[in-house]
Amino acid sequence: HDILLCNAGDGLKSAVEAALWSCWRQSGNAEVDAAFKEAKLLFEQEKYPDALAAWTKVTEMATSFAEGWSQRAMAHVSLGQHEEAIEDCKKVLAMKPKHFGCLAILAMCHMNLGQKADAVNCLRSALAVHPKLQEARVSLDQIETQDLVETHLKASIDRAVAAYEQGELLPTSCLNSESSCSWDVCRIQDSSVRTYFFRVSIRNPSASRPVRSRARFYVLHASDGTVFQLTKPTLGGSELCLQPGEEHKFCWILHVGKELQGASSGTLLEELLDSQEPRFLVEELPPLLMLGAREVGQSDLAELSKGHFFTGVCDLRSTGQF
Repeated sequence: HDILLCNAGDGLKSAVEAALWSCWRQSGNAEVDAAFKEAKLLFEQEKYPDALAAWTKVTEMATSFAEGWSQRAMAHVSLGQHEEAIEDCKKVLAMKPKHFGCLAILAMCHMNLGQKADAVNCLRSALAVHPKLQEARVSLDQIETQDLVETHLKASIDRAVAAYEQGELLPTSCLNSESSCSWDVCRIQDSSVRTYFFRVSIRNPSASRPVRSRARFYVLHASDGTVFQLTKPTLGGSELCLQPGEEHKFCWILHVGKELQGASSGTLLEELLDSQEPRFLVEELPPLLMLGAREVGQSDLAELSKGHFFTGVCDLRSTGQF
């Protein structure tokens, strides 16, 4: 476990993690190990009720074999039995408090039960043991980012939604002449579906501090009055880090089932300060009037996207609302 916390290379840490898993999966009893492998095979075949029965047999054969309880917890999770899984995880952690895999399972159970604070504590405990545990890091980032969205972006989202629901085409409450960000939109005319091409420019408004992006939101207003909101955390490869005054340009394509008449957007930036107290900036983009948007052909996209990073395609038709 100490190697997972030191400055050793990723290769060595991966080898140590694999060695720990191998050790955890060996009970020291050939009969129990054979039953363990049989249960594992059933689980991999997605025969979860049979796997649960098989893991139960393993725990009855060796009550002090922690990995039997840990794997039975996963079978409970796969069957939606999260409270039962939590009880199994407690047994594991009583025997192996540093079992980062079990801590991650426990966090998943708490999240599925709506117990976010408990989930965060479990994820932090797992990362305290294994800082490179990717699943735990991603899950914790997602939870923390969603909290940031609720705290810092919800007011902007609610304001745009309310304006569109009241019939405004260009929400005056969302106009911000001091925004350092901008965007534009084109309609792709020779597409078989309603398709829009967006170009976005995000600039660091700070004159002295670097920033990183934490989340973005979009509020779309259809011609029939329907309003749809979309929040996107900017994690991993989608995260931006900008130096003072630096600009980042990206573009993306949107497929929808309805004609759009308006769109609002904003981004949440975090100043990278020396102090421990973070400072967040909400940059609202000027709302777009989609009616009468310039029409372009597929052949024009290469030229329009020059200097912009293409982030992909978003298809909202499957939502049933757009």
